[in-house]
This record gives sequence, C-alpha cells and structure tokens, in this order.
Amino acid sequence: MVSIIGVYISFEIFSEKFGITSKTLNSICGHTEKKTDSSCSKIINSDSINVFGLKLSDFSLIYFVTIVILGLLLPNTSVLLQITSWVTVVAIFYSLYIQIFVEKSSCKICLIIITLLIFQIILSRFLIAVPISSFAVLESILTFAVVFTGVIYINDL
Repeated sequence: MVSIIGVYISFEIFSEKFGITSKTLNSICGHTEKKTDSSCSKIINSDSINVFGLKLSDFSLIYFVTIVILGLLLPNTSVLLQITSWVTVVAIFYSLYIQIFVEKSSCKICLIIITLLIFQIILSRFLIAVPISSFAVLESILTFAVVFTGVIYINDL
C-alpha cells in the first residue's frame, strides 16, 4: 500500500514536468491560480542530480514502480526489497540536504515521499526473508532496467 501511494505521488510529480497539473499536488504544495510557484516546485527544480536526464523525483517513480512490481509479481525477492529500501536512506538525506541547506525551504510533497520511504524501511524489516536466488536477482535487475528505460524514454518524449 505504501508503494502504491508512492507510485501515485511520484507519477503526479513526473506528470507536472509535462505540463499536466495535478490537483493533488496543488492542494498539498499550495499552488493556486494566482500563485503558480511554490516551495515544492522550487525544491524539485533545484535538484542537481541529472543521470540520463533524470532528477531525484524521477528516481522516486522508478523506485516505487519497481518495488510494486517486485512485491506483487515476484514475492521471492523479499531480501532484495529489504536491501533496496535501506539504500533509499541516501536519497532521504540528499533531499533533506537540498531542502534545509541549499533552498532553505521545505517541500511538503518531498516530505511525504520521505515519510513513505521511511515506512518502506520499517515495513521491510517485517518481510519474511526468502533466500536470495540468482534468478530473483536477475528478475529484479531486469525489472529495474525496464522501468528505468521506460522512464528515460517517456522523459525524452
């Protein structure tokens, strides 16, 4: 459930790049017709990560979509889900660094994503650890590669 909420919010942020306004983001971030710039867009646009043209918000979408696919379709990847959730600690600290020290402004939607990532970490502790097989690793890498490539492709359009 946490991952599905993450997919929804991340997709809404991703859609904003293409000019599709989101009522959900507008209500959370404080966009109005008179005020189109908010701390959310300021933080998201100030992100200095640029890997294949993708920002941290794009990686949020990639992460949550991959986790949903792995969790729903490939339940034998629970150990990999646990490891992946702990890797997000880097993204959490990076986002907080940008908000606190670079922009000196908070982004409500970013804080919601951070909260979801923290919930993922906590929930991953309760997953039943199924031994890692090379097939599960291969499935996970392939799933990530397909989602990553798909987001790059859509981003380039």
